Amino acid sequence: MLKKVREGREVLDVKDFDVATLISVIALIVTGFFAIYSATYAAQMNDRFTLQMLFAAGGLFIMVTVALIPVRWFSLAAYPFYVACLGLLVYVAIAGKLVYGQRSWIEIGGFMQFQPSEVAKLATLMAVGKYLGGDRNLGRVFDLVVVALLIIIPIGLIMLEPDPGSAMIYVVLLFIILLWSGADLFLLTAFLAPASVAVL
Repeated sequence: MLKKVREGREVLDVKDFDVATLISVIALIVTGFFAIYSATYAAQMNDRFTLQMLFAAGGLFIMVTVALIPVRWFSLAAYPFYVACLGLLVYVAIAGKLVYGQRSWIEIGGFMQFQPSEVAKLATLMAVGKYLGGDRNLGRVFDLVVVALLIIIPIGLIMLEPDPGSAMIYVVLLFIILLWSGADLFLLTAFLAPASVAVL
């Protein structure tokens, strides 16, 4: 998606955009529209369908925009984005909206709710990717501990809400990332077994 120009700057090359992925996403959205419409039409809940269309349009716009952003921008934003999401997790654990016994939501303008733990998943992936992008060796205990902490910290904050369902997703995320990155299976089990028991 990027090509180099003479000055050494990165510019976008729209010709390399992954059209197949875009078409697949649109197909899934359309399928979801049919399902939502059939479930809400008889119940006179058309406002839900309209709201879903607005969210889908916004999501597609964000998807295309993000896909055209140079990768190095994500690398630069990884740690600040991660820290900002940790701040949101702290805020929601203290002053978030209480829904079904979980303080997991931030209310925006009285008509929209925002769940920081969902955005924090992306921030955590970016932070871990940034760290592993350097000269790291997950066979070393130090590097393994750093990666584990990058994921365990948001897990701890999410458990303060408490939202064990979302926290468990982070545990699975940690396992997949470390296993894919070549971490020692014994060390991996030693780190994740206590975390899984604590969450459950």
